[in-house]
Amino acid sequence: MPVHDVGTSPVPATGPYMITRDVPGREIDLARNPDFRLWSAAAQPGGFPDRMVWSIGLTPGQEVAAIEAGRADWALDPPPGYQSLNARYPSQVHLNPLPGISYVAFNVTVPPFNDLRVRQAVSLAADRNQAVSALGGPGAAQPTCQILPPGVPGYRPYCPFTVDPGASGTWIGPDLARARQLVAASHTEGMRVVVWAHQWDGPLGPYAVEVLRELGYRASLTVASVPAFARNVNDTRRQVQASVGTWVADYPSASDFFDLHFQCSTFVPADPADTRSGDFFCDPDIDRQMDQADQLQTSNPQAAADIWAKVDQEITDLAVWVPFVGLRFADFTSARVGDYQYNPIWGILLDQLWVR
Repeated sequence: MPVHDVGTSPVPATGPYMITRDVPGREIDLARNPDFRLWSAAAQPGGFPDRMVWSIGLTPGQEVAAIEAGRADWALDPPPGYQSLNARYPSQVHLNPLPGISYVAFNVTVPPFNDLRVRQAVSLAADRNQAVSALGGPGAAQPTCQILPPGVPGYRPYCPFTVDPGASGTWIGPDLARARQLVAASHTEGMRVVVWAHQWDGPLGPYAVEVLRELGYRASLTVASVPAFARNVNDTRRQVQASVGTWVADYPSASDFFDLHFQCSTFVPADPADTRSGDFFCDPDIDRQMDQADQLQTSNPQAAADIWAKVDQEITDLAVWVPFVGLRFADFTSARVGDYQYNPIWGILLDQLWVR
């Protein structure tokens, strides 16, 4: 089907709102669609506001100022200075988990990370509070040890890689002493390790290098473009030892984490174009569990979630990836907004807000 740019002429609307005005680069106005008929409150509910106006071109700081002054009700950009805002407007700051994590991934086929003890040592040594700070504070991230983030079916809090691990599954703090014991037992201390990062990974790469240096490795960082990263990290011949990344699921399903990154079929030796995950991990037994969970997903979602939880714990124990943080998003709304609702995929449900 051919696709063409409709420009600023509004297209017909099927939902509760339609575009009534478009000033390119400045403003988009939406008003109630007179032809909308509620057919399912669960699938497509009616909206509450009579009109919504999107102003474009403000900086995040200007957006916050407009909300504080009552000239705006919400901003698409995450608010800067989350902690200060939360202290002043606790009922107006809404903190939500995203279905995503930031992590370091290991090539499990090459030294030193072909040794389970080394991978587990990195997870034990990581001070995840430092990772949270590096990514912008509690408004942007929260410590985690596991692959699945909150809100994804199968999520059960789990963290064996912390000082004083307990049944709560909460990360408490790093255990550097135990981590160094594992490294000493592996006889890999002092090895040269190169960590690869995308050009947009920001502080994640330096943070992973810092953790490795604390464990006695001669660690360094290579920052690459997205194509160069894929060509090298996903090629078994290049033997890239470690890489950092961020993964946000397309939809809140455990399969969007495990099937995409940990199945034996996720890589083809010497073929980076047909490889999705440069950890080169393959466990046939875990593969069978993932296949079983996929089959049960529609007929028995609770049974599927139980299997995904088990897979999450098994892969966390194997430390193929070492998650540092689960991602978060902070919304800042005006004092006159009520009925705040958040969807883990679509974000704030603007049409369900009450504006007094």
